[in-house]
Amino acid sequence: MLHILQLLLLETECLKVLAASAWKRRGHWLLAPVAFLIRVSLYTLFLIVIQLWFGARGRMIFLAYSWLRKVDDIMDAECDPPLGMTVERYVTAKAHAIQCFQTGCFRDTMPEDRLLLQLWRDSQEICIDISAEFAGIWECMEEDYSRRVNKLVMDEEWLNLQATLYDSLIIGTSIKLLDGDNLTFLEIARQFRGLYTRTDWLHDLPDDLRQGICNIPEEALEKYRINLKNLQLCRTIDELLEEPGFTSWYRDEVEKARKDWEGMTRALGHDFGCSFKNSHLLAWLLMKLMSLWFDRSVITSPVRSSHGV
Repeated sequence: MLHILQLLLLETECLKVLAASAWKRRGHWLLAPVAFLIRVSLYTLFLIVIQLWFGARGRMIFLAYSWLRKVDDIMDAECDPPLGMTVERYVTAKAHAIQCFQTGCFRDTMPEDRLLLQLWRDSQEICIDISAEFAGIWECMEEDYSRRVNKLVMDEEWLNLQATLYDSLIIGTSIKLLDGDNLTFLEIARQFRGLYTRTDWLHDLPDDLRQGICNIPEEALEKYRINLKNLQLCRTIDELLEEPGFTSWYRDEVEKARKDWEGMTRALGHDFGCSFKNSHLLAWLLMKLMSLWFDRSVITSPVRSSHGV
């Protein structure tokens, strides 16, 4: 009974983290509170369904996502670090927490690190080791934090490699936890150079640029004669599209993402690249969720709707 109560408290902490993140991203339009409530409801439904379906495996996905979301929001200055702590000290503390995740030796943990501790316990209980994958995700997050702090502009090769690593680590780990063949998926996914992370970058461009994260390659800034300082003053994608050169680059990136997505869906097929041979329903559902995300991020982009791409 005590164990069940502890899990319920941890799941409440997950929902609290995700609700706070959703509130930060609600926007300022009239129906923003409604959109916020819908998002929190979907998080709750997802938590219930994934645990009923996969038990501890499903809970591990939710725990991992919630911890990463909390930490990433602080690293990106979306949320404040704990009282009396700088972001730099917070990042150092999280690096230590990742080391603890490798060994299971947790001490002086912050509230969100209880999620990490339970993630480790679940991994030990069901004998699924994701410590290497989690360390890899953290390394990518640290590199992005360094880019923001030092206002670095990277070349296209580096950004493609970073996007590919994110896709491989995040989606691949999720498939592994859902008892799928993540190696089969990764063989296909690597061909498309981090498509989902690149799509996410396009979707988050205004926020990322204001925070000092530039996911536009340095070659593109020169080729399209884009003024980065002007972009960092823009608050919305519509304001970005008013900047000379940016629209041409953005249009080309949207079209590239669309073509890559068409190729990836053909490669994966309806069975998610045979990643889930024992569950056609799960393969179909994941493909549907990925399609919905891509449609929201790229197919409905302002460039496609307003400029006829």
